[in-house]
Amino acid sequence: MTDKIQDAEVVDDSPSIQISMNDLMVMRAVLDTATTAGIFKAADMSTVGGVFDKVNAIVEDFIKKNPQPQAEGESAPAA
Repeated sequence: MTDKIQDAEVVDDSPSIQISMNDLMVMRAVLDTATTAGIFKAADMSTVGGVFDKVNAIVEDFIKKNPQPQAEGESAPAA
């Protein structure tokens, strides 16, 4: 007896979830504020710090690659 397996089309009905750069900036601020307020236990700090470092690297890279345009009459900040 031979079983035949037919190709089935997989339908993904779940909604598309997107995270914006603003979402990542808010996440970074929440992690920073929660850490400063002592919300996390000492045992959680390395995990939270690792997530913060990843989010921070993405945000800082975005900011570096997408500088804000300066309004007329403003000078560039001193380095």
